[in-house]
Amino acid sequence: MDYIKDLMNKHEFTPSNHWSVNFLAKQTNNKLEYEAFFKLYSKYIHPSSWIVNSLNNEYDNPVFRNIFLLQGQLYAKRIIKLISKYQNGKTIS
Repeated sequence: MDYIKDLMNKHEFTPSNHWSVNFLAKQTNNKLEYEAFFKLYSKYIHPSSWIVNSLNNEYDNPVFRNIFLLQGQLYAKRIIKLISKYQNGKTIS
């Protein structure tokens, strides 16, 4: 920890609090997507109560798998688009 503090002082960084996902969603114009999916993603990342108190078919079903697959494809396409834009229009093989 001292190393990090020394490094921050050396480069004149000021400590700050972490950004919340809600804040980042607002700053990147993704508030609607955040409101639509964050709760579902959070339940899958931190599944304790949902899995413990639910039947298998309530959380392990094709509807949720399809949501994750479609969102994964969308995010992958966005990343490819950002990389392509960053590389000044060069295509990615």
